[in-house]
Amino acid sequence: FRTISLAGVNNRFAIISGTYFSLDQATRRDARISVVRASDNAVVNSVRTDPKSGKYELVLPPGNDYTLIVEGGGYVTHAEEFSLPDLA
Repeated sequence: FRTISLAGVNNRFAIISGTYFSLDQATRRDARISVVRASDNAVVNSVRTDPKSGKYELVLPPGNDYTLIVEGGGYVTHAEEFSLPDLA
């Protein structure tokens, strides 16, 4: 978790990072990683991986249930649900 201060206001965010790669296409590193908030299906963050390294980083507010969606390489879209606890 990271704390960000703006004009005397502190906000806490979760940083999620990772690396995308394909087992059957070793050089393929490009994908779109999106996070959708479960309560209203709003896209909270969406990034493209670095096409050379496959690395990505997402910043999310805690206290919500989410779905992480991976789209890449012409594969079927993959989704995983997860929760970030409230940091209050």
